[in-house]
Amino acid sequence: MRYAIYTLGCKVNQYESQAMEQILTDLGHEEVDLAADFDVCIINTCTVTAVADKKNRNVIRRLKKLHPEAVIAVCGCYSQLKPDEVRALGVDVVSGSAGREAFLQMVLSAAKDRAPRVDVDRALERRTFELLPAGGLAARTCVCTRAGALHAVGAGLVRGRTAEAGGIPGDRADRHRGGLVGP
Repeated sequence: MRYAIYTLGCKVNQYESQAMEQILTDLGHEEVDLAADFDVCIINTCTVTAVADKKNRNVIRRLKKLHPEAVIAVCGCYSQLKPDEVRALGVDVVSGSAGREAFLQMVLSAAKDRAPRVDVDRALERRTFELLPAGGLAARTCVCTRAGALHAVGAGLVRGRTAEAGGIPGDRADRHRGGLVGP
């Protein structure tokens, strides 16, 4: 499968997009430029401001118009907060701000059967934290410890996770941090 990824927003989105790229590449799929023909386009969205929402909608509309046969899959904060609005744009796969590996499985299934899929959880009720592979050269991973747990730091209400909300135990955080390169 040939895929493209378009990322809007913060460093967390950049990191997650690079992790999804790594997972798809490891599965044997080919990343291509947005100008190329592709089977799937993943759009990782932001919703910090009304301007960000407008950019999300414009990107979705433009990519659907330029690639009408491609599966368009949207994840991130915008789709977390406004999944019905995203679905109304004709998006094939809608997911929120968590569960990137499950999202990729939905994307791969949609690429095969073209059936629409929507899976958005209740962000403030999450009690788990997903470890993703470190992304490419531009990735920056921030690991902050608090009360012996990994604390994911990101922008916006839907990204917040604390030790009390099910962070990663200290020994597991240490193993993950040990696999990262750089200061």
